[in-house]
Amino acid sequence: DGQLYVNLRGYAAEAPVRPIEALAGFLHALAGSAEQVPAELADATARYRSLLADKRVLVVLDNAAHPDQVRPLLPGGGGCLVLVTSRNQLGGLAARDGADRLVLGTLTPEDARTLLTRLLGHATVQAEPAAVAELAELCGHLPLAVRIAAANVTTGQPRRLRAYLELLRASDRLAALAMAGDEQATLRATFDPSYHRLADRPRRLFRQLGIAPSTDFTPESAAALADTAPERARTSLQALADAYLLEHFAPGRYAFHDLLRVHAADRAREEDAGPDREAALQRLYDYYLHTTDRAAVVLHPQMLRLPKPAGPAPVAALTDRADALAWIDAERANLVAVIVHTANHGPPETAWLLADALRGYYLWRTLTVDWRTAAGAALAAADAAGDENAQAAAHWSLAGLGWRQNDYPRAITHAERALVLTQRTGWLAGQATALGNLGALYLESGQLEVARTHLTNALAVHEQTGRPPSPTVPSNLALTYLQAGQLARAAEHAERALAFNLEVGSRNLEAVSLGVLGEVHHAQGQLVLAHDELTRALASARTVGNRIYEGEILGSLAAVHRDAGRHTRALELAYDALSLADTSRHESLEIEALHTLGSVHHHIGNEQRAAGSFQRAVRLAVAATDPYPQAKALVDLASANRHLGQPERAHTNLARARAVAHNAGFRLVEGQALTVLAELHLDAAEAAAASAFARQAVTIHHDAGGRLHEARARLVLGRALLAQADPDGATDHWQHAYAIFAEIGAPEANQIRELLAGQAVPAGAGP
Repeated sequence: DGQLYVNLRGYAAEAPVRPIEALAGFLHALAGSAEQVPAELADATARYRSLLADKRVLVVLDNAAHPDQVRPLLPGGGGCLVLVTSRNQLGGLAARDGADRLVLGTLTPEDARTLLTRLLGHATVQAEPAAVAELAELCGHLPLAVRIAAANVTTGQPRRLRAYLELLRASDRLAALAMAGDEQATLRATFDPSYHRLADRPRRLFRQLGIAPSTDFTPESAAALADTAPERARTSLQALADAYLLEHFAPGRYAFHDLLRVHAADRAREEDAGPDREAALQRLYDYYLHTTDRAAVVLHPQMLRLPKPAGPAPVAALTDRADALAWIDAERANLVAVIVHTANHGPPETAWLLADALRGYYLWRTLTVDWRTAAGAALAAADAAGDENAQAAAHWSLAGLGWRQNDYPRAITHAERALVLTQRTGWLAGQATALGNLGALYLESGQLEVARTHLTNALAVHEQTGRPPSPTVPSNLALTYLQAGQLARAAEHAERALAFNLEVGSRNLEAVSLGVLGEVHHAQGQLVLAHDELTRALASARTVGNRIYEGEILGSLAAVHRDAGRHTRALELAYDALSLADTSRHESLEIEALHTLGSVHHHIGNEQRAAGSFQRAVRLAVAATDPYPQAKALVDLASANRHLGQPERAHTNLARARAVAHNAGFRLVEGQALTVLAELHLDAAEAAAASAFARQAVTIHHDAGGRLHEARARLVLGRALLAQADPDGATDHWQHAYAIFAEIGAPEANQIRELLAGQAVPAGAGP
């Protein structure tokens, strides 16, 4: 039947239209006589609704300020449709009057391109697609901003478009998004009415939020800025969201539209004194720094950090590891933004202290982009300020990043630089940390003696400081002895690490030390003990949520089940480890998981699958310059090649494995390679060579204390001796092997029993 329209001027420079004034206009339009308008609002509303009772009319109530301005203008019948527009949420209309709320967001990139095509012309958009997309981006995809920008480009010629883009990039964007000579055709004219209608507190908070480098805000961070209580800040944030000056995009989290942030910052510079702005920012930085420091203490209590400044500061409540991780996870984009901002604009110590407090978290979560950005900004700030201890801390962080990315040369460069800096400043605790870092890096790069020297020196410097050693140093020392085939020494250091970490009470460090001890006992052939320790380690890793170490322990457990003959369970655990490696995108974990999976397939005779897993592990290990898993995978790949009837490939891979193992001093891997080499010579009817290589393998494993691999080497040696017509020698070695297999609980005991039965010698008989 028609439509009614009124601009209620809720956010205009003029006074808002009163309901009685709007009704007068509507009644005049409906009845044709102004004399019929009642003087009282209730009477006018009743008359209005009576006239619309049997009509189908579209009523448009544009630019409403609040629900009370709208309610008297709502028709009473069901035949009319009312469309209300506002810069406020008008939640009361939805709650009391049954309104359906539709929030109009910004344009999608596709819609913005469509609008610009209509405004600038198809030819311009086709000729300059990247420039058009950037124009929409700089306009924040706001329809009004896009229209103003298009009008300023006028003809749409590419030269004018590019010039206008340069203006938007280089100058005050809000000033550039205006039409000359028309004060109403500006974004400021659009934003200001909403701003001016705010109460004092939310208006002040709006300005303070505009100068903050944070990407989003919580009541706690806003409270720090405003120097108020979180509940008051929450009320102000919601007032800003209700006015569409902020987006309430997630529970307890608010964010700006880009151009509104610019407007808020402009208002802050115009209305707030410089010292007031700086004080607000410092309160925000202190909140982030002190809360991150508290989270670091909860997550990594033993990790050395730069001392934080004293003084009270608001801190989020973090009661346990889950709280600490959840808080940093939620705030990490803000923390990186603050680090980068303070590195460039000051105070620089905020940048390096905050980045240092996040170092343990980054080691945990492996967020390489954030990590590189934060540590790089911290180093730049420390370099500019000439603070050598802060430089060292940034180098530690970058060394950790290099370690996580398997870029050991770069990581070692950063760790060595940190050592030089801490030696120069006389910071003993820092020197110990740098030495421990270097030891871990040289261990990963296969330089066992150098690693052991640095780790031993780290322990010595820790003793000078009176501080307990870094919990990972004894565990890493244990690994140097494990890889070198000195299993008794490895067990000694692994047990020391476990005792220390149990005393500290860190479940994460407990998982690490139990995992290392389990690996050592597995290498010694103590399968039951290794299974118990690795099961406890897995529980600890899962308790603290350390997904990467969980994957490592799953692989170690799979290997124990494999050697105990529980192949189905071994396969399940190996696939679980590989799945975690895939989801975490952790290359070292993937290499180990692939090797373990291949070894299980190898044990149950799936040689093609085994060879495929070993080949992938070798390729990744070579690319990562990770020699220990490379050498192990090459040995097992050679064994799979042998079973697949590929002796030449087997010899080639064994030669590569032996070269890597010999250069690095991986004695256990050398012994395993010699056992496979003996099998290859035995296959070729070269019994003398086979027995010589098998004897070397027996000696290596016996001296190392690696009983399982000693028994396997004795099994091969017995076959070689039998081929040389020495049945007594064969029986002697098989009986030794049987005793070891039986005690360990390895399934090879059955194989030995059959061999001894063929020789008519009881399995348990003496030599």
